[in-house]
Amino acid sequence: MQAFDQLSFIKYFQMHLLVEEVDGWHSAVVNAGIAKQLRIRVDALQDQSWSMREVVLFDHSGVLRRVVQNTPAAKAA
Repeated sequence: MQAFDQLSFIKYFQMHLLVEEVDGWHSAVVNAGIAKQLRIRVDALQDQSWSMREVVLFDHSGVLRRVVQNTPAAKAA
């Protein structure tokens, strides 16, 4: 059994979930009220320089989850 409330677990645990369409996923979580119901902080969507669009979620114990979508790589100048 995992102890999700243990600081040593929370401090280092991250989950990375790759999805095909992160905007729709983010919208569904926010609009359905799931975040409030489960006490999850949902950050704003961000485009990252490493060719991913992501939303970061923190659960009530502080565990970090990244939900991401691959985006086209930036073209070389």
